[in-house]
Parts: sequence; structure tokens; C-alpha cells
Amino acid sequence: SDDYWVISRYVSKNSDNKKAFLAADLKSKVDDLVNQSNLLYFNQKYQDCIDLCKKAVLLDPSNKTAFNNMCSAYNCLHQFKEAIEACRNALKIDSTYQIARNNLKESEKGLTK
Repeated sequence: SDDYWVISRYVSKNSDNKKAFLAADLKSKVDDLVNQSNLLYFNQKYQDCIDLCKKAVLLDPSNKTAFNNMCSAYNCLHQFKEAIEACRNALKIDSTYQIARNNLKESEKGLTK
């Protein structure tokens, strides 16, 4: 389409444009993976949720939401050691991330049962 050529000409003009375009494209892909993982989680497809979150963090290792979603799904599967690791990764990114703190508490409770 014409849009493709306009974008490709803009991107090819200089490397800063290309980097910005690629960064935006990557963020969009990661956001899509995280959103899809939410749907899988709410449909109780926990392993599929985890698999998508793993893809998301491979593309963006600083995505705290993907790590947190992974933690929640691991909790539902009673895989508490994995859940703790995922939550700790989310909290390394943002130590104030309250949802991850709450999920970590749940993981630790599950581990002691």
C-alpha cells in the first residue's frame, strides 16, 4: 500500500528514524503479546498465558506486566517457585509495583502450604 512506501521512505532517511520506528514496532508487538496473555489468563489457559509472557520478555526484558502476568498464571498452576521468580523479576524492574507485591505474597503463601 501507499502507507508502506511513505513509512519506508521516512524510515530509510536516517538511522534515528529507523531506530524509532523499530522501537515503536517492537513495543506494539510486546503490548499485543501482553494483552493476549491477559485474555488467556482470564480464560484459564494459564500455560498459554505463560508462553506468551515468555515471548514478551524475550523481546522486552523490562516489561514488568509480562512478568507479573506470568507470576499470576504460575500461581494458578501451583508452580510457586516459578511464580516467585517471575514476581521478583517484575519487582526488579519496579520495586513499587503493588500488584506484583501482592502476587509475590500469594506465591510465598502457596509455597509454604
